[in-house]
Amino acid sequence: MRRYVRAYVEAIHYFKAGKKEPCRSCANTHEWKTGVLEHTQDWFYTKYAGLSLPPLDGYQVVLQEMVSTNPKASTLNVKELVDARFVKELEDGGFVASLGKK
Repeated sequence: MRRYVRAYVEAIHYFKAGKKEPCRSCANTHEWKTGVLEHTQDWFYTKYAGLSLPPLDGYQVVLQEMVSTNPKASTLNVKELVDARFVKELEDGGFVASLGKK
C-alpha cells in the first residue's frame, strides 16, 4: 500500500508540474481533437491543488448518495472510513516536499 500511495502522490505531482505532458500521447485521438481530453485534464488540474489528502467532503457526498439505495449507509462516519495515514506518512517523512525540488 505504501508503494502504491507513493506512486499515486508522485503521479499527482507530475500531473500538476507538467500539466500538458500526460496527454501528449493522446494528441492524435478523436477525443483530443474535439477537446474532450483537454477539458477533462483542465478540470482535474483545477481540482488537485497540491497534494490531495482524501477529500472528506467529497466522500460525504458519495456516502449520502449511497443512502438512497442502502439506508444502512446513513450510520457510517466518513472519518472512520477514510485512512490517510500513508499519505500523511509521506508528508511527515519529507517525500512530498522533495517532489517540489525535482
